[in-house]
Amino acid sequence: ELNRAIVFFDSLDGPERDDEIVDVLGEHRSRMQSSIARQIRARKTPILQFRPDQVIRSAERIEEILRADEAPVDEDSDRQD
Repeated sequence: ELNRAIVFFDSLDGPERDDEIVDVLGEHRSRMQSSIARQIRARKTPILQFRPDQVIRSAERIEEILRADEAPVDEDSDRQD
């Protein structure tokens, strides 16, 4: 649909503040839509919807797991006497 645009966001504060961020972005929605309307050539300006970007967070979690897996191994613990 061209009448809606989903804006995905991420925050340094993490998922704990997602609801608050969505609310604040929603308060500024009309101003952002007006700015977009001035910059595009379309019959209708899309209605903005704001959602946290789970893809970024999933990728960050995967990187954390991979970094933890790369932790140095104690060679003495692998030796059998």
